[in-house]
Amino acid sequence: MHILKFYLLIDKDEQWQRLMDRVADPTKHYKVKEGDFKERAHWDDYMKAFSEAISLTSTDEAPWFVIPANKKWMRDLIISQIVVDQLEALKMKYPPPDVEIDVLKAKYFPDGKNELAAAKPEPKESKTKADFKNPKVK
Repeated sequence: MHILKFYLLIDKDEQWQRLMDRVADPTKHYKVKEGDFKERAHWDDYMKAFSEAISLTSTDEAPWFVIPANKKWMRDLIISQIVVDQLEALKMKYPPPDVEIDVLKAKYFPDGKNELAAAKPEPKESKTKADFKNPKVK
């Protein structure tokens, strides 16, 4: 099992701007919590606690990735790249087939073409815009 842990870090100014955007935009009012404003007074204490927690819980097997998150597009790009890198590092391979492919080909592709020996369905007739008009109701 592989665990990826991401801590999305926004700075104090960005957090303030996001809080102000929520207050100004009626479609974001549901996100407004008074506690977000009260707790800003403890920003430095929270940053110290987060830093300590990340240091104590980051391991070689399950590291923390601290992601700068002021810009959402950059955050997404960084996380995507980390996920891709971690997946590629697994060097995953497709499992072997349950059947002998050469035997299957000989049985179902006797003429050597990549088409099944069984009859193919006839292609459907293309419809025109006129075919979809509603009939007149009398």
